[in-house]
Amino acid sequence: MKQGKILTGAALLLLLNACTEIGPAIDFGTIRAFDTTYTEAVPTPQSKVVLVEEYTGVECTNCPAAASILETYAASHPGKMISVGLHSGSLTAPIDKDGIRSKYDFRNDKVKSMMTSYYSEDPSKPASCFDRTKFETYYFSLNKNAWTSYIDQRGSQTPPVNIVVNSTYNEEKNQAVITVKVSYTKAIAQKQTMNVWIVEDKIVDAQLYPGTVDSAYEFHNVLRDFLTPSSGASFLTDVSSKAPGTVYERTFIYDLDNTWNIANCKIIAFVNNNEQDDKSVLQAAEANVK
Repeated sequence: MKQGKILTGAALLLLLNACTEIGPAIDFGTIRAFDTTYTEAVPTPQSKVVLVEEYTGVECTNCPAAASILETYAASHPGKMISVGLHSGSLTAPIDKDGIRSKYDFRNDKVKSMMTSYYSEDPSKPASCFDRTKFETYYFSLNKNAWTSYIDQRGSQTPPVNIVVNSTYNEEKNQAVITVKVSYTKAIAQKQTMNVWIVEDKIVDAQLYPGTVDSAYEFHNVLRDFLTPSSGASFLTDVSSKAPGTVYERTFIYDLDNTWNIANCKIIAFVNNNEQDDKSVLQAAEANVK
């Protein structure tokens, strides 16, 4: 699968000219970005948005029913959760059955790396992770009947950070300028990482069901690429405690894959703790690419 790439240049400095303390370019291998920090009045905390990482596959016959649980909850609780479809490992190969073939291959090597290196888990499918919190023995839960309860538990919290995502799309270049703003609403001493992902929504393709194949199944928020490393990007590492009112921004210029439907693409950003026994997501946000 071809993926987009990040470009940077002098234009970024123009985008950041209202900020202070512009740092040097950050190099994530092939990905580069610019960041800045400053202080502003302490904002009112946002309502908590729960990140749900849904481990799924086109050959997983039980996955559509599991996805329906999350979709039904999201429809009845607008703005309370963001779900991302992670396609890696078993049951994810494109379908070629009963004369029906997949148009796309959702498998993603970066997802595979995240599952094996970051989580050290490869659960059966369907499985979901809620705000990177262990409600059971592992991060990913197989207990579908408990999923909405886990979302409710995480959603009842007040986030110590606010996140705002903005994207400006250049159709001629098929390019997006993406800015993620993190604002602390209370003092935080833990180390954190920022994660910025691009997903594509409303993809119609083949999906296995028990005993049949649906050639026109609609997949939601399929993870297409990471703008940060799959384990997240550390930030404010020189600050022992982030004071209320501390702001951190990172800006990317991103060349999108021309095979994606850009009208259905979103940027998802979240901040999580980066401690050995604490990966919990503090807050998540999303914005349309265009």
